[in-house]
Amino acid sequence: MDAEVKEFQSMYKEVHIVHLQSTPRDAIAQLLNDSVKVITSSRQFNDEEKAVIAKYKLQVDTFRVAYEAALVIVNEKNSHTRIKVEELKDILLGKSKNVARHGRKEGFGTDRRGTWKGEQRNV
Repeated sequence: MDAEVKEFQSMYKEVHIVHLQSTPRDAIAQLLNDSVKVITSSRQFNDEEKAVIAKYKLQVDTFRVAYEAALVIVNEKNSHTRIKVEELKDILLGKSKNVARHGRKEGFGTDRRGTWKGEQRNV
């Protein structure tokens, strides 16, 4: 996330962001206590948090950034900076014919048990 903050600030010179990492509950508590101005959270407000917002008549604006997402993490030494959805689909389905393009010598994808080939991690 620090790289994204740096990139955003390089595009918008007047913006200064302090990136703090915390749990969704802690981030929401900081927002409701007026310790921070903006947060991102993986969940919506729960009933307790909604009650605090209503009790203190806080003005809190929310909007959904995404409904579903896939996150691709690559080694920083990998020169790959962009990938098409179809390429990602082929990698995950084990159909990719050009694995060298993706920085791997062994195959990609999962077997029928949901285990990553080459890494033996359950997903």
